[in-house]
Amino acid sequence: EIDICNLALAHLGDTATIASLSPPEGSAQAEHCARFYPVARDSLLEMHSWGFATKRVQLALLTSCWPEWTYAYAQPADALNVIAILPPESTDDYSTGVPDSAGGSYVPQPFSCEINDSGAPVIYTDQADAVLRYSATVTDPKQLRRRLSDVREKGFVISVGEFSDDVYGFSAPVFSHQDRVVAALGIGAPSSRAFQHKEFYLGLLIETAAKMSQLFQGEVARDPNETHPTKASAA
Repeated sequence: EIDICNLALAHLGDTATIASLSPPEGSAQAEHCARFYPVARDSLLEMHSWGFATKRVQLALLTSCWPEWTYAYAQPADALNVIAILPPESTDDYSTGVPDSAGGSYVPQPFSCEINDSGAPVIYTDQADAVLRYSATVTDPKQLRRRLSDVREKGFVISVGEFSDDVYGFSAPVFSHQDRVVAALGIGAPSSRAFQHKEFYLGLLIETAAKMSQLFQGEVARDPNETHPTKASAA
C-alpha cells in the first residue's frame, strides 16, 4: 500500500513520500492516501472480473418473503461485484452442464441484488442450491501488482459477464508517444459466438490497438492521397 501510494504521489508531481497509512503518519499526503486508496482499490476491482479476486461460494439460504423469487440468499460480506448465479453442477456461467462449444444452450440464471428490512444485502433468484461467482475485496497489494503486471505483459483483458451475463468482453490499451494509456479498444459479443471465436476477436483487437498506438506515437505516416471526410462531404 505504501509503495502504491508513493508511486501515485510521484505521478502527481508531489516529491513527498509517506511511511505509514494505518494509522496515517500525520502529513496531508498520508491523510489523502488513507482516505482515497481503499476507494481506488475497490473501484479497480469492480472494473473487471480479475482472476485473483474472483470466488465461488455456496450461498447461505434465507427465508424469501417475495413471491417473485423462489429463494433468497445472504450475499457474502466481501462481495464487490456479483458476476453470476450458478447451478451447483454448472462448470461455467454459460450453460447448465454442457458448454456452448460442445453444443450446450445458454441458460442464464436470473437474480436480483437487494437490501432486506434489516439492511443486509440479499440475493434473490429462482436457482435452488445456488452457487455465487463474484469479485471479492482484495487488500493485499502484491496480488494487485501481480495481476496488473500480467495484464500489462499480455496486452489485453478478457471479461466474462462483467456487465451482462451473456456477453464476452475483450479490451486492449492504446498508448501515446510517452507510453501512457490514452484510450482503450473494446469488443463485446454474445457468449455463444465469442466463446467459439475468441482467438479471432483477440487477434483483431490487438492488431487494431497496436495500429492506433502507432498513430498516436506518430510512427505511421498519413497517406497524402487520403480524402479528408469534411472535404469529401463538401465535394
